Amino acid sequence: MLTDFLTEAFDEDPDLEPVIPHFNRKHVDQMGAIIKAFNYYFFVLAAFVVLYTIKLAVAAHVCLMLLGWAFQE
Repeated sequence: MLTDFLTEAFDEDPDLEPVIPHFNRKHVDQMGAIIKAFNYYFFVLAAFVVLYTIKLAVAAHVCLMLLGWAFQE
């Protein structure tokens, strides 16, 4: 998607090419791969945060249940 957008911009306006002569499709593909890797990294990080939060909530619930059981009248 990013590759298509940038290559279409270069195709429509040939004056852009001399400004960035070394910027070709290979570089755009590399940038796309880097962006995908960061998206994957943040997705995995978010999943761990969610799972850790659930773990803490379950642990707190169990502690409260045990306290309620220990101090029942």
